[in-house]
Amino acid sequence: MFPLIRNQVENILNKNQDKDYIIIDAAVLFDCKLDLFCDYIILVEASAKKRETLLKSKGFSKDKTKLRMKGQHIKIKKGKVAYVIDNNGFKRDLLEKVEKIIKKF
Repeated sequence: MFPLIRNQVENILNKNQDKDYIIIDAAVLFDCKLDLFCDYIILVEASAKKRETLLKSKGFSKDKTKLRMKGQHIKIKKGKVAYVIDNNGFKRDLLEKVEKIIKKF
């Protein structure tokens, strides 16, 4: 599956070379080696409680939420992360933090 994801992202990047920046939102960024396409990596972190609340708001049952959270094993190469954003607040707070980072480029 990872080669297919990588290929798809590479196609999207090739078609959008005229853009000032492209954001790749990928929990499997390092597994798929998508980090090799990135100039900067922004890690967005949220507490287990916040992630649980988000899943429940998307209609997941308590059991499905627990199962999904248990299966979240995201590989992160901390040395490659340029910025870390705490996402335990509101959506507008997250957007402000992202915009602040983007303005640096």
